[in-house]
Amino acid sequence: MKTRIKLLAIVGLLLCTANSLMAQAFFRYDISRDHFLARDVWFRADVSESGSVTLSNRENRFTNARQTIDGRPSTTADVRSGMVLLEPDDWTRPLAMQIVNEAFLPQHVREVHPGDPLQITMMICSQTGEIMEVNFRFHRRSGYATVPPNIFWRIEQALKEQLRFTPTADGRRLNFIARTWMHELVPAPRPERRNRLPPPPPIPIPQSPPPPSSPPPPPPSPPHGPPGGGNNQPPQTEIGGEWRP
Repeated sequence: MKTRIKLLAIVGLLLCTANSLMAQAFFRYDISRDHFLARDVWFRADVSESGSVTLSNRENRFTNARQTIDGRPSTTADVRSGMVLLEPDDWTRPLAMQIVNEAFLPQHVREVHPGDPLQITMMICSQTGEIMEVNFRFHRRSGYATVPPNIFWRIEQALKEQLRFTPTADGRRLNFIARTWMHELVPAPRPERRNRLPPPPPIPIPQSPPPPSSPPPPPPSPPHGPPGGGNNQPPQTEIGGEWRP
């Protein structure tokens, strides 16, 4: 009875493991729900009726917030005014592209088809230039919908740690500054393989010469002399010591 219970427990454990692996292999953001990550981090996936997925940290406050300028809601005229909110630089955008490309694993890159849109938005503090939040938008039928949320969490953390902007005087008038781009996933370049030198030839091991062959012992003499009488010559031998009749 105990053996049967142990077998049932083992089978149940194997089934749970298989279901978990299948869930990871066919991961999809099909419904709006929270996804638990390590280190007490939760990501929120909001899926619209059209299939658009907005993925963000559950602690985000500016994902759907209204932008204000001088304490009032921004208008279309403010958007079209052409205000420069951040000081220009030549390093933040290439580094952001690199961070995103390197975060995706090869199996994720294979699932993403050319043309699959991935919108990335960074919410930047208008006073310090630090990245406060990051959110991602993609369609639930695209290859990005198969990527687990921990990959996006990794991108968010790397962007926050490695990027810093400089707000302008106009930028500091806003409650936050948003920077959005449509990312085209490019596989990270593989390290170049160095040409390996051919292995050195094996060192010959000297072999000791074979011991010299000793000649065969002479045949015993017949007790009454050689046959035929009077012929005392030894029997003829061939080279190699073989005897022949």
